[in-house]
Amino acid sequence: MLVVSGPDGTDNGDNGNGDDNTGGTCDTSGLTAGTGTVQVQAFNDTVISWATAQNETFTFPAESEHFVSATMHMTLECPDGGCDPWDRYGSVSLNHSSGENHEIARFITPYAIDASSGYPGSCAWSYDVTPFTHLLRGEQELSLFISTWIGGDRGWKVTVTFDFERGIPDLEPYRVVNLWDFGHLVYGNPGNPVTNHLVDQPVVFDEETESAMVRVTVTGHGQGNTDNAAEFSMRWHEVSAGNGADAWTPWRYDCAQNACSPQGGNWQYGRAGWCPGDGVWPRDIDVTSEINTNAS
Repeated sequence: MLVVSGPDGTDNGDNGNGDDNTGGTCDTSGLTAGTGTVQVQAFNDTVISWATAQNETFTFPAESEHFVSATMHMTLECPDGGCDPWDRYGSVSLNHSSGENHEIARFITPYAIDASSGYPGSCAWSYDVTPFTHLLRGEQELSLFISTWIGGDRGWKVTVTFDFERGIPDLEPYRVVNLWDFGHLVYGNPGNPVTNHLVDQPVVFDEETESAMVRVTVTGHGQGNTDNAAEFSMRWHEVSAGNGADAWTPWRYDCAQNACSPQGGNWQYGRAGWCPGDGVWPRDIDVTSEINTNAS
């Protein structure tokens, strides 16, 4: 996704390009924001034992409030019936009232961590969701998903809270554009190359744009295609913007140092962009130097 920032503004709207936009700017010299943190309780001990998204509506701060940062805290615990013992893909998405949907956090559940077996019994992570501050306003629906098919009394008990830190930011995110959004994209099949799907996405920047960032979240899963590209397949990725490019290999070398440990499975080994029992951390690519206002 592309996150666009400009001077602090309060005029929310849609720019006509099908993406969420807070348009307009204002003189920040007379703005006041107060101090302290606004906390929002979202999912609270929500139990998931099947791969069905749990959608709930929560009340976020008013559009008139100003924040310098936003953090989402997540805790996974074992329900009374016990944890799902397998590593599963999970996510929290914003189903925005404008009709646009954005994944704001991704995670992988741990292997067996039941406290009764001497394991930690819970995992906790925090995510920087500041790029979505302008969207997390008023009544908004969140979607919580874990790809578990364990069923019965086992699964995961999930709690999610948000902390909004009051203040006047130098620049405020006001627009998010989904560039590529694939729940599952097969890699290594010559009959269906990824280039057929990851096509160039032209973006028009308006006059308020002062900063732009591409946020990429990618994890490797599955097996069996031509290159057997799965969780243990090390592949480089590249994002090009204008005349610039950023290439990296999304490999986790630090799984053995995971704070959510020990676990009951092979959690120590590095993987393609993730570790069992940890959040998935996006790559943020600054493309400000490639902005050409009123051009693609």
